[in-house]
Amino acid sequence: MRWSIRKNAADRPTIHALTQERAATIGEIDAIAAEREEIESEMPHLREFEPSRAANADDRLVELSANEANRRRRLAYIDEGIAKLEAEAAEKAKADERAALEKEARASEALVREIARDAEKLAGKIAKLEEHRARAQAAGVEDAEQRVRRGPRQTLPAITETVVAWFSPEGKRFGSDMMLDHEGRWVRATDRVQREVVDTIREEMTLAGDMPERFVNAIKLVDLEGRKL
Repeated sequence: MRWSIRKNAADRPTIHALTQERAATIGEIDAIAAEREEIESEMPHLREFEPSRAANADDRLVELSANEANRRRRLAYIDEGIAKLEAEAAEKAKADERAALEKEARASEALVREIARDAEKLAGKIAKLEEHRARAQAAGVEDAEQRVRRGPRQTLPAITETVVAWFSPEGKRFGSDMMLDHEGRWVRATDRVQREVVDTIREEMTLAGDMPERFVNAIKLVDLEGRKL
């Protein structure tokens, strides 16, 4: 063989080169098999009519068998080399990734400390906002977080109903044109006028917009030691 998988990495062929040599070796094995098949198909004729050529053909078959055995040993050796190189490449990729992550972790340590400082600042701002909220609620005033974060108000239109009513000349409303006379009998009131009127069942309403969860409840802040801020 022209190479050894036990040599230094710089002296060994690449996976690509071994793959090409593997394909060439398989081609040689296929060529040997084709030649052997051709010879074997001619052997009955040679043994019967051309004994001398039959002897040469037998020698060639022995030679082909030896050549095939050599090619198959070389193929197994190539496969071993490819497998080892692939394993080494995978191990190197894993080591490179670990090294990159170690480097990234060291570089990100400053980010962790920066976040901790920002958390302390944000905790102070939220505490100040909560103090304002307590004072605003005590005074019945909408606090700053509500003003900024609450969703748009929703206006519900009034609910009305058109009905027929009866009215006296003085404008007094009645449910019908019937009335009790001085004897307590129901009689028709001739002076009442019928007309349609619009009754309001519910006045127009304005609903406050939805308020999301407040910062003090939604944001969980801790220091570097994990203590709640």
